[in-house]
Amino acid sequence: MKKLLILLAVILFGVSVSFAQVYKVQVNWDYTECDCEGTIQSFFKVSISIHDDANNEDVIKDGDAIYFTEDAEPDNLTTPELTAVEDYCNDEHEYTPSFTIYATVWLECNDTNPPTEVCSGQGTKTNVTCHDFYNAVVNVPEIVLN
Repeated sequence: MKKLLILLAVILFGVSVSFAQVYKVQVNWDYTECDCEGTIQSFFKVSISIHDDANNEDVIKDGDAIYFTEDAEPDNLTTPELTAVEDYCNDEHEYTPSFTIYATVWLECNDTNPPTEVCSGQGTKTNVTCHDFYNAVVNVPEIVLN
């Protein structure tokens, strides 16, 4: 009986994991060409916008999704679940959505008021489908900051 319960728990866990939806974007960057003069108060700011090219609609407009890192050491950021994309994918559209993800990353020094942008870079990922968002974290190719 105990083995049956364990087997049932494993099966249910596997089913729940297989139905997990992701709708996240990971942005990676290289910042070897810039720094904040060694200050520990610097941080990265990441902006994500997503456009459906097939239907010519903005899903996440530029400036609507901005995230901050905790400190100046990371070289990537994964967004929280992008519910606007999930909602958009669940709606009916004239054409099957095909997204372009635009990402901008800034290194900002927080030792001045207001913070000073030291360097930045932009990257894109094209031809992303709802299926891509549903099944895995979508990675934007590495952005070089300068």
